[in-house]
Amino acid sequence: MSWDEQKSAAAANSSIKLSKDFVTVNGMKIYKQEAIDGSKGGTHKGCFLFLHGMKFTSNTWLELGTLNVAAHNGYKAVAVDLPGIVLKSHFFNIIQDYGNLFSGISFT
Repeated sequence: MSWDEQKSAAAANSSIKLSKDFVTVNGMKIYKQEAIDGSKGGTHKGCFLFLHGMKFTSNTWLELGTLNVAAHNGYKAVAVDLPGIVLKSHFFNIIQDYGNLFSGISFT
């Protein structure tokens, strides 16, 4: 199935529920958007976490149809707006900081 066909099928699925809210994780307020297929009774195959680049936001994934397509295919789709990255002297610090951040977001 092509991407356009998947987007059309997902758009036609009235069971997809989109939620948008702020969560506080490790003292930081993070905006997240989440899509799930409500017809699955709260169960899903797994979770996709969508991140964005410097010129984009979590809304980019919604506009592209990516969140809905993932939900339509049985996955929980979560897109977050990341706080700015302050330059670090060691790449590991960035990974560790975001690892701590994501530990506070529910993916189940």
